[in-house]
Amino acid sequence: MTTGPGRTEIPLGVICVAYRGLNKSHVVINMTFFLMSVVFHPYLGAFLGNRILINMNNNILTFEEYTVNNDFLSKHRLDEMATISRPTDNIPKKTKVIVYGENDEQGTKTPHFHVQINNGEIELEIKFEHIRNMEIWRTKNNYPKNWNGITDVRDRIIEWFDEVSKKNFGVSNLKRMIMAWNDGNPTNEIDEQFTE
Repeated sequence: MTTGPGRTEIPLGVICVAYRGLNKSHVVINMTFFLMSVVFHPYLGAFLGNRILINMNNNILTFEEYTVNNDFLSKHRLDEMATISRPTDNIPKKTKVIVYGENDEQGTKTPHFHVQINNGEIELEIKFEHIRNMEIWRTKNNYPKNWNGITDVRDRIIEWFDEVSKKNFGVSNLKRMIMAWNDGNPTNEIDEQFTE
């Protein structure tokens, strides 16, 4: 790493290895060399950073190779995600209401949104159809498909649907959710009648 007035150059190896999607151990190793370049000697760090890039070159995958590799844990594309709720919405238990664009390799999905409770410890997928029924379509982490113990969250979200969005004034939270779903799923759009 070289520095000068108003200038900092980070070793090329650090940027490339972190950017190209190697696993965490490679990034940690390379960041060690980056820190060496800061603490000890700029040329040593730059040299070693570039050496490790060359030595690991056979392990570097393109984005396309990485996303079709068996190590890629999800078939999801990198699509839009919209957190519709805000901390000031007063939904209990640190809950977030999220809409994803998910019309991908897994096939056309039931229109739904995600409710993450207690910072994601509980995650429920709720159908948009007849939305006020708050029917749980799926859950994560083997959580049971019911509202036992979290009915306060369910009831507050039902109230929250009709409140004016804090992000899009003049539009209800429910309308904003529908817009987010349609933006992310243009071949599987819904309207307000679908949610009634």
